Amino acid sequence: MKFEMIEKKVYCALELLRLHDYYLLKEDINERSITHKLAEHLQYCFFDYNVDCEYNRNINEPETSKIIRILKSSLEDRDKNTDEKSVYPDIIVHKRGRTDNNLLIVELKKSTSDDTYEYDYLKLKCYTQQKAPNTLNYQIGVFIKLFTGSKWKTSPELIWFERGLQKL
Repeated sequence: MKFEMIEKKVYCALELLRLHDYYLLKEDINERSITHKLAEHLQYCFFDYNVDCEYNRNINEPETSKIIRILKSSLEDRDKNTDEKSVYPDIIVHKRGRTDNNLLIVELKKSTSDDTYEYDYLKLKCYTQQKAPNTLNYQIGVFIKLFTGSKWKTSPELIWFERGLQKL
């Protein structure tokens, strides 16, 4: 699928989130609740794919574990409290049981989050790179900063990744 179509569908899902689930944004509800609802809207937009939250399986498990070790190592270097952070993506758009059609990885943060975005960027780079140790080969990654609380009407900020690099 071309980048422009993926981008259009992501914006469509975000608009559906803002229209139907604005309460979650306005009241600054837990990030996982927001991520779940966004995944439902992504499923509507990417109807011929599977959309999953924090998915932790791959048919080529030994190769995936290399990426997980890289990410866990990065976490341990930065933060002693690694249990709160996940090496798994917030949302993926893919075909279950295959690695030849991994389309989109999504990382999301609320504007009110105290976390930095560096680790999310690293995840997006790792999952979208097209070389070893990655066999997942996600076509596109996107970091979404969603504004919540009093700024919930503000348009989200998106940063796109492709082939292990941030798109400019």
